[in-house]
Amino acid sequence: MTSAGLLVFCSVLTRTLCVIAPQIPDFKTGDKKIINGPFWHECQISTHPPLVRRVHLSVVVPKVEIVDERGRPLQDKFYKEGSIIELRCVVSEVPQPTRQVNWKHGTRLLNYDTKRGGVSVKTEATSNGALSRLYIANANRNDSGNYTCSLADVAASAVSVHVLRGMIVVTLLLFSSLKL
Repeated sequence: MTSAGLLVFCSVLTRTLCVIAPQIPDFKTGDKKIINGPFWHECQISTHPPLVRRVHLSVVVPKVEIVDERGRPLQDKFYKEGSIIELRCVVSEVPQPTRQVNWKHGTRLLNYDTKRGGVSVKTEATSNGALSRLYIANANRNDSGNYTCSLADVAASAVSVHVLRGMIVVTLLLFSSLKL
């Protein structure tokens, strides 16, 4: 880091990339500092005379949210035993449409899960990201826990799912619908 708060990244192998990017701590995601653009950076090629190219760089930070049927972010979701779990994950603010969305139950990846059966993931690209739906048929108490939707290792969102029996579910569903 230079005294002006600039980080310098150079590629020795290609001799064609040298990025000078300001560290602007506008916001934090966990412990990672995000560079918030747009800004300009220069690339210098080690030739005689040196070649210099200025490039406009815009940094986009993807947003991942698990939402309810109304599009509101979820933290907890209650299901009755035997019902179908449906979780929706909205990925937005991505420069190009993507289908690289993963679902986990705890630490177990669900996208390719064949052990339990009745688990399916449907992901469709949207104009600025993706909409991914996780379906789990015939929910049981073992399906309770934390579910995470992630865009590669870039951004993630989690929800706590509770699979309950009988009248407890009816009471909780009624109570949660009152918190509009």
